[in-house]
Amino acid sequence: MSKTATILDQLERVSERLEAARQFVLAGEPVMLDPIEAEIRRICTAVAELPDGERNAYRRPLVGLLSELDDLSGQMREALERMGQELGRTGRRRAAVSAYGKLDAGGKPGGSGR
Repeated sequence: MSKTATILDQLERVSERLEAARQFVLAGEPVMLDPIEAEIRRICTAVAELPDGERNAYRRPLVGLLSELDDLSGQMREALERMGQELGRTGRRRAAVSAYGKLDAGGKPGGSGR
């Protein structure tokens, strides 16, 4: 496989991995970014080793890849913000329950159930 074909194949693979990562983030699932980062490093290294004339041909696909990374980053920030808000709501509910103590059999706070 030529270097060009290899780089194009790698770009396609990274794009597919980014799409899968976006789907995981949207589903609230954890995402491992290390494999994607390693693949991007390999692509950048391969492109940097090309002659100037050939290197320019990858500008548009690499800019598209950066855009995909920005989208994923934004989705991850939003997911983290939602998670923080949910944790805050959970903490407030726990604090309220703790403040009122256990309810007695009649539904009143602080009772022993008798």
